[in-house]
Amino acid sequence: FIHQNREQLDMSRANQATTELVIVKVKKLLNLENINLPQLKKCQISFSNVQQLGFLSSSNKIEELKVNSNRIASVQDLEALNTLKHFNCTDNRLKSLLPLRNNYLLQELFAGSNEIQDLEFIKQMHSLVTLYLNKNCISQIDLLRNCKKLRQLFLGSNQIADLGSLSFLPQLEVLHLFSNRISQLNVQNLVNLKVLQLQNNQISSIRQLSFLTQLKSLNLEGNDLQSCQLLFLVTCPLEECYLQRNPLCLDQNVKQKINFCLQNCFLGDQMTELQAENPFTLQEFQQIQLEFSNKEDLKLLLQRKNQDEFDSNKKLLQLKRILLAKNDKITELKSQIDEIDAENDALKREIQAKSDSKAKNYAKIEEQRKRIKSQDEYITGLKEEQTELQIDLENTQKKKKAFAVKAAGFQSVLDQLIAKK
Repeated sequence: FIHQNREQLDMSRANQATTELVIVKVKKLLNLENINLPQLKKCQISFSNVQQLGFLSSSNKIEELKVNSNRIASVQDLEALNTLKHFNCTDNRLKSLLPLRNNYLLQELFAGSNEIQDLEFIKQMHSLVTLYLNKNCISQIDLLRNCKKLRQLFLGSNQIADLGSLSFLPQLEVLHLFSNRISQLNVQNLVNLKVLQLQNNQISSIRQLSFLTQLKSLNLEGNDLQSCQLLFLVTCPLEECYLQRNPLCLDQNVKQKINFCLQNCFLGDQMTELQAENPFTLQEFQQIQLEFSNKEDLKLLLQRKNQDEFDSNKKLLQLKRILLAKNDKITELKSQIDEIDAENDALKREIQAKSDSKAKNYAKIEEQRKRIKSQDEYITGLKEEQTELQIDLENTQKKKKAFAVKAAGFQSVLDQLIAKK
């Protein structure tokens, strides 16, 4: 039973044998309260102005339910449904999910963009793997301690100030806590964490991140970090790191210790000084983004041993982009950038020449292959002709022998006739 993009739909057409129901962008659903769907297993009603879910009260076999982007204010009608495994009620008017507290089988719950204030409903949800609660009004998360299997937790844009200890979530791999009121972290026990989103908080210390040896993506944009806290990068296998809008000052001592091994690093507009006396520390970057608006304060130090040189620019072959927007006073880089551009152009020409040479060699090889194939076909033809000639020769020899036998017979008869005369 699938319907999309309609002004209205008579729901009485859905019969008791219906196992899957999909309704998207239907402005008005008629007779919704009168239907009975006991065999229903999958249901999606999205963007359809639905306000209540009483029609599902008898669907005790349903496993997947999506009712996102409606006008639902209560899930009381779902209290008896204990077979749910996947539930999406994002973008509604919900203040509580307490009627779902007995859904022990629930594995994925998406309830973002609502007005949920607490996690009381989650106490018995021991099977949860993914919990999406971005854009709500949650301030306390200690009730998550019963969700031991949780791997993905999304709590961005809430009112969380005290993160507490998350040691009760050892399986967690993805954690989104952006746009909250967090000032202190306690995540050192999340040893399986791979993605951590902490932008737009009040964090000033991140020393505990050194224990996150699986971390690959980190966003700390819009916090209160300084250079000394970046030493945690030594032990993290980060692939991307966002540090915009932090009062950073990266001095040479810090860079030598962490020896930036990121693929992508984004440093924001509050940085006051970037020292690059040892350009080898930048060799592993594929992209460095430096967008500074404080052009009066920025100092970019590229000199080495008081000499105006930056010879090791030629080592930065993996570097894709350096963005230095809104920095009118930066002039020292021009000659070095021109040199890098020239070397890159020469390298591109060399690569293109090698590519053209390979193409020509391939064309020659292809031509030789065709010639050899043609010769093989010609030789095969000759062999076939030779075989045919051999067969003709053998047939001729057989005919010759037969003729000789006949001739001998005629000669014998002739000799007998002569003898009689």
